[in-house]
This record gives sequence, structure tokens and C-alpha cells, in this order.
Amino acid sequence: MKLFAKECTVFVSNEVLSPPRSVKINIFEEYTILEKSQTHEVSEYSWVDTVRYRDKIITRSKKRVLIVYFKKRSSFALFSNSESDVAFVIRKFNEIFSLSFTKKNVFDELVSLLQSNNHNTKFHDIASIQFRTSLDNDIEKDFTVELADKNLKELDFLLNSTDIMNLNLITNSWFQFDLDCTSVFSFHDNSNLEEIIDVLESYI
Repeated sequence: MKLFAKECTVFVSNEVLSPPRSVKINIFEEYTILEKSQTHEVSEYSWVDTVRYRDKIITRSKKRVLIVYFKKRSSFALFSNSESDVAFVIRKFNEIFSLSFTKKNVFDELVSLLQSNNHNTKFHDIASIQFRTSLDNDIEKDFTVELADKNLKELDFLLNSTDIMNLNLITNSWFQFDLDCTSVFSFHDNSNLEEIIDVLESYI
């Protein structure tokens, strides 16, 4: 399955969840199960977003968020390039299905493990680190450090920086993806859902 959004945020629940079935909420809004397997379910939440001006509808646009539910961990991965759309779906899940979640801070967890010298973790190799530093007159500059020629001591030094914006990671099969400091995953345009699910299972 090809994705319409390449950014993904993971949410978790402390409860063992029974995810909702497909349901048409109203004529503009619905939740649809797309695929099921023993380990996960793929679904979509879609709605029509309206823009009003002086009580008149100016435009309507259909929005959707793809959702992967990981059964063992009671975790949901939401795919959308819009942070507000993700927040909307999380709020709707709470209102309509009485399901509540907290965002999983994958970035902090990964950096913390590596800072504690726990380099033999379940996580994938870091190919590069992107930093953002402040210059004069409130000007910010981004720069990237490749890690191919860095030893563990140098890696530890880099990971202790408070200026990290993004990690570029790579799997044993050379599948690359990014994880930013807000714990949002970004996948490449040629990635398919099956590859992405394999990656996410290491982080939930």
C-alpha cells in the first residue's frame, strides 16, 4: 500500500484496547478499516473540512489520516503531514470512541539510551545528525554531521548537544528514514507501508 502522507507520529495507551470498527459518523465524517492482520490493523479517518467567512462556506476539502494499530502494544501510528489534523483525529477518537492516548517520545527515548552507552539496542543505526544553531541577530543555521567515520566517543559527544533537530537512520536492508526532535518519523516517497510497519515495530 502506498501512503498519501510520509510523516508519522506514534501514540500509546496504558489500556488494552479494542479498536473501533468501521463507522460512518455523519455524511462528512467516517472511520474505515482497510486491512487486518494478526499483528496490526490499518484504518483511515476521513472528514470534510470547511472554511467559513462571515457564516458562509468558502471552500470544502476532504482530509484523511491513515492509522496503523499495533495490537500487542496498544499503539497507534498516525500518518499525516499536518500536526493539526493528527490532533483532530486524536480528539475525535476520545470523543466518539472513548479512546485516549499519549504521544510516545521516541526521540528522547532513543537519545537517552545512546547517551547511557547502551549502543546494543533494538534501534537502527544513525547515519547522520542534523543540528540547528543560533547565530547573531537571531539567525538560525542548520548543518548535518555524517557519522560514517565517527567513533563511539565522538557519537556520545554529538548526542549530548541540545541543538539536535533530526536523526537520519538506516536499517540493515538500507532502508532510510528520519526522526525529528518532536518524535515525528519521516519516510521517503518510495517507501511502502509494509516497510514502514517493519520499522515502526522497533519503536513501539
